[in-house]
Amino acid sequence: MALDDWYGGQILAPADTSIIEAAAGRPRRQLADTQLWVMARLTAQCAEELDLRQ
Repeated sequence: MALDDWYGGQILAPADTSIIEAAAGRPRRQLADTQLWVMARLTAQCAEELDLRQ
């Protein structure tokens, strides 16, 4: 999952595709360009510091 607007577009966060499919209500092949909201730590400078939720 790319976080283009986060920290200059330099953070890529690993995400379980099955969780994203369930949240979006779409199969994997339809996920391109899907936008989801997520809560994250504002001071994160790398994926491990994001503490992603929801």
